[in-house]
Amino acid sequence: MIASPNGRRPGLPDLAPLYAVILVWLALVLITLPTWRDLWRVWSGNVIFHHGPVVLLVAIAMILHRLRHLPGAAPVIGPLGWLPAAVVSWGWFAAWLADIDIGMHLAAILLLAGAVPAMVGWPMAWRMRFPLFYLLLAVPAGLSLIAPLQRLTADLAVGLLDLMEIAHLRDRFVIELMTPQGLARFSIEAACSGIRYLFASLAVGLLFAHVAARRPVRRMAVTAVFIIVPVLANALRAAGIVALAAAIGAARANAIDHRLYGEIFFLITLGLSFALAIPWTERRSRKDRSASPIPLPPAGSLRSLPWPAIARYLIAAALGPALALAWQGVFFPTS
Repeated sequence: MIASPNGRRPGLPDLAPLYAVILVWLALVLITLPTWRDLWRVWSGNVIFHHGPVVLLVAIAMILHRLRHLPGAAPVIGPLGWLPAAVVSWGWFAAWLADIDIGMHLAAILLLAGAVPAMVGWPMAWRMRFPLFYLLLAVPAGLSLIAPLQRLTADLAVGLLDLMEIAHLRDRFVIELMTPQGLARFSIEAACSGIRYLFASLAVGLLFAHVAARRPVRRMAVTAVFIIVPVLANALRAAGIVALAAAIGAARANAIDHRLYGEIFFLITLGLSFALAIPWTERRSRKDRSASPIPLPPAGSLRSLPWPAIARYLIAAALGPALALAWQGVFFPTS
């Protein structure tokens, strides 16, 4: 058996970048631990962002899988791989000073993403650009879309009621109409804007588009389906409940809505999105289907890890948290 100078068999992947990225990720979580705790609080406490941990795990799994199958050629690590970490860390510090949670959350995610090109080089990192950008969906952002979605839902619902020739009055997000029990008012609240399902559907749609389509146009078409369908479905649900109230009463209509609106509604919407998106998908080539997994080589020595690159990146990433501690007087007490 022929061995390469670093002890690996030719043609097998080098696992040093994989181990380096995992090591850096663990260190980054420790460095920004308060931010990750706050991220988990937002993910678990706000139903709109329940998809965040799933997106994070999926992106990490995809990155690790691709690092596991990197070609045997040694990665080209640039001397300035630490620079993005320094910039992001300064951004984290600025967000900490201004008490902007979303800025700190974004910085924590970007530090994870930046560790990959810092450990394997930009050419190899470009091959895994999708999971690196997919990580950004884990950032709990986008609440500013609630009001526009409320307005859009109200506009579409009123349009559907007009088509059904159901008499009604509208005042911004409130729709009034006569029911068998008298006048009823329906308000499209923030929870009814559909943002929860839109974000979750977008996360599923982007992943499905990446896996099931190859050409950019088809990927954009698949993604568009997973954006448009939940918006239209939410408007149809709102109009349907109002129309149902006109026929059977507001109380019974609301009872039906509460039974359907939730996971059942999301699964129906998701199924419809898949059905409409499948015609835009593409079959994998025989070469892709027949590709066999690369055998796992034995773990290399810790000496094979790019320790200088690891140290530079972690020092740069720790600048912001270190400045925050210094600002609080942890390192240099004022009294």
